[in-house]
Amino acid sequence: MRSAVLLKELADLYFDTFNEKMKVGCPACYTNSYIRLNSYLYNKEKQIQMEKTTQFELSVSAIRKHNSREIHTNETLTDEIAINYLKQNKARIVHFKRYPENWEELLVPKKKKKATRKKKVEKKQEYKEVFNREEE
Repeated sequence: MRSAVLLKELADLYFDTFNEKMKVGCPACYTNSYIRLNSYLYNKEKQIQMEKTTQFELSVSAIRKHNSREIHTNETLTDEIAINYLKQNKARIVHFKRYPENWEELLVPKKKKKATRKKKVEKKQEYKEVFNREEE
């Protein structure tokens, strides 16, 4: 009897928080709802500071990086978190129902500025050589 009351309170809290009805009678749905609520409450401060525009939307209730305690839902998901999650395994794209078309390009690390700096130094040396020849 007591557990039925607690499950009803969980369902009410879930509805009040997310404006979605929780599936009643499904043990996995209770677990997923609890995880989503817990994650939402734990990350509430982060959520307020988080950017509201993200290119990714989850198709599952929550994701968790391997060997990490952080759980992320659509409410706490940022582009950076999604990209880092996908960097661990590209097959995880199935966990997203919305993602940018160039998502694979986002996983490739950007080139370091040292390479471009090296090219600039080489060009300066070439210019110096050309000017030195002209002066002679």
